[in-house]
Amino acid sequence: MTLQLLTGQGITYPDDIGALSLSPSLSGSTIDSTGEKVAICGSVFTPSRGTKSIRKIHFRFGSVTKAGGSGLTVSLQNLLTSAGSGPVPDETQDETVAIANGDAGFTSNAWYTTGALSADRSVTHGERLAVVIEYDGSGRLGSDSVVISGMLLTGGDAKFGFPSVALKTASWSVTVATIPNVIFEFSDGTFGTFAGAYPHSAINSHSYKQDTAGADEYAMKLTLPFSCKTDGAIVRVNSGTTADYDIILYEGTTALATVSIDGNEVAGVPSRPLRVQWSSEISLAAGTVYRLAAKPTQTTANVVVYSTDVAAANHFTCLQGGPEMCHSTRLDLGSWSDTATRRLIGFGLSLSSIDDGAGGGGSRMVNVRGGADQ
Repeated sequence: MTLQLLTGQGITYPDDIGALSLSPSLSGSTIDSTGEKVAICGSVFTPSRGTKSIRKIHFRFGSVTKAGGSGLTVSLQNLLTSAGSGPVPDETQDETVAIANGDAGFTSNAWYTTGALSADRSVTHGERLAVVIEYDGSGRLGSDSVVISGMLLTGGDAKFGFPSVALKTASWSVTVATIPNVIFEFSDGTFGTFAGAYPHSAINSHSYKQDTAGADEYAMKLTLPFSCKTDGAIVRVNSGTTADYDIILYEGTTALATVSIDGNEVAGVPSRPLRVQWSSEISLAAGTVYRLAAKPTQTTANVVVYSTDVAAANHFTCLQGGPEMCHSTRLDLGSWSDTATRRLIGFGLSLSSIDDGAGGGGSRMVNVRGGADQ
């Protein structure tokens, strides 16, 4: 897993929650002329941190127009290292795979898996490269247009660094305000991505209030591999002035911490998720199942939460937090139901201290907010 240190603010688990907008949405990069290209650039993340061989590429198409019969070429390329270029490819196609116009998977708003590359590409954890998508040697035909989709960045901050998306029209421009959405399939059947990418096949919106049929609590289920303490949470909940709700941390169905939110206080916040603080630190044990939930406290107005899907269960290994985290719901304080292999909700815990794992009686909780260890 990956944990991000937020100076003076503990750490957030998973660490991508603060980077996404309050109402997450897809962002597209369009190629609709011969010579135009989309490049997804970054540092390779392999969950094992070992050397792997990339065999296939997975990504998502946005809107696709195929009236003219154009085909695509997907390639792996090195990054251009000349001064001032930014993260863009060197435009030398190293390993390639074709996408035929007649491919049934080459269609609008669809998660796509390429065939095998012309050769496996051996990569090390952290190696920088680019995935480039462009029209094949015949160029763009007729009025064809292809959108490659990712996740829109908070506040439209286009200078994201690594990973990033670049678009070439007349020249390369690293100004696409998009979090890359890509997965690598390795020759041994495991998966990876770019560090900092947000792989997903769909974004879902869930609107509910107290006693809504089906579910009136939405939660993130998580199991931590280490002992730690939490001092709060970050959640993406959209609400109106009359939509009051509680943010609750559960162990099973027992509430460990609750923060009540008055809709008047938070309605209309334009972009950032909400940070809540528990009244005191809560100790969490390794290997124990917890749930972080949003629970409306009234029956008159809906709150809205968001989740993302992945196309295959194994893709969860590429997400921050990994398979130990998933989407969970329940109705009227009943039993929890988990979407265990395909869906992740936009909630995260703020961890204030982590067990250093020293063992032998010397283990201690290391404070990540500054000050003395506990």
